[in-house]
Amino acid sequence: MTATGKQKIVTPPNNLLKKMGGKITGIDWQAIERANRSVAGIQGMIADNMLQDLKKLNHALHSYLEDFPVEKPEDTELYNKAFETKGLAGTIGYDLIGKVCASLCDMLDKCGQDHNDFITGLNAHVQAIQIILSSGDMDETAPVNRELLSGLGKMIDKMAC
Repeated sequence: MTATGKQKIVTPPNNLLKKMGGKITGIDWQAIERANRSVAGIQGMIADNMLQDLKKLNHALHSYLEDFPVEKPEDTELYNKAFETKGLAGTIGYDLIGKVCASLCDMLDKCGQDHNDFITGLNAHVQAIQIILSSGDMDETAPVNRELLSGLGKMIDKMAC
């Protein structure tokens, strides 16, 4: 409620409004712009959080390898961390990392653990996230990043049963 007793509607910034191609009346666009600038201001903290998530993902990979082979890969800490990081990355604008994590989940879902390159594929996904974070290049349209995603996808296609 505002000081005058009227209800206040807070609409967070999102890409949906842009995709809709227009403005909705009654929205304080200046407030949304201020919120966007605030989010941009905390990019460094977000990157630090992503590095912490990478450490957790790396730890989950080591735990997975200690228990290898596992009965249900989709019930492992590795799958859960990749899925969690995928959601977080997409929410904060790190879509490239989100897609690599989605690919890791896809690999755990589709690929047999008995494939010769299974462990190499798991490592490749986690290393890809590390490379993306250390380079700071989150542009999905950059040729090297498109090639990275394509290569991970091709690996899964070749390994899928």
